[in-house]
Amino acid sequence: MFNKRLREYINKNIELYNEYEQIFLEGLDLNYLKRYKKNMPDIFRQILEEIGYYEDCIEESGYQAFIDLLDNEFGLENNIIEVGGGVVPTLGHKISLRQNKGSITIYDPRLSNYFHESEKFVLKREKFYRNTDVSEADVIIGFMPCEATQAIIENAVDKNKDFMIALCEGGPHGDEFDYFEDENEWLKAMLYIAERGLEDNDMGDLKILSFKKYNSSYPIIYNKRNQ
Repeated sequence: MFNKRLREYINKNIELYNEYEQIFLEGLDLNYLKRYKKNMPDIFRQILEEIGYYEDCIEESGYQAFIDLLDNEFGLENNIIEVGGGVVPTLGHKISLRQNKGSITIYDPRLSNYFHESEKFVLKREKFYRNTDVSEADVIIGFMPCEATQAIIENAVDKNKDFMIALCEGGPHGDEFDYFEDENEWLKAMLYIAERGLEDNDMGDLKILSFKKYNSSYPIIYNKRNQ
């Protein structure tokens, strides 16, 4: 049943994705879950959520786990910025449905035009930088935002904003990360930047939680202010 839903979704939405993603999606089926369970690309997670794969096993949803942690640590009734929402802003949309007040603003130049914004659900089809204006935000988040990870951390600590990031399943991508020897070196660099920024700006401690239960070998990180 879900393989049929998966194929129907891909056939309907294939043009939303770039050339390399289309090649990946053309050969995709649910056997991918078994083959690459611990390093599942976020593009696949989004599609699984969109076709309702986790509706009967919501405790296995990485998005749901992230939202619950965000709610427990910072609350959802805030003005939230999500960076790297992807083509389909699954996480941001789920958060907006749980908000009774506050808003979520999603940054990603590739956000599908099929989605329409509102006062509480704002779509920014642009890149997020260290100097992006976050004055109205209470917390900045990212779910596997890849190369935007460093910009989130540096912007958050510069502006003394709380943050929470589920680190990318594949570490750094693109030519701009050639100076990192490997994914582990990139991960250590991100943790160092976060820890140093929190210390310098009196923003509490860096918390690092395993995300392995939800099919990722990378952790969730966030700041925990001292009471």
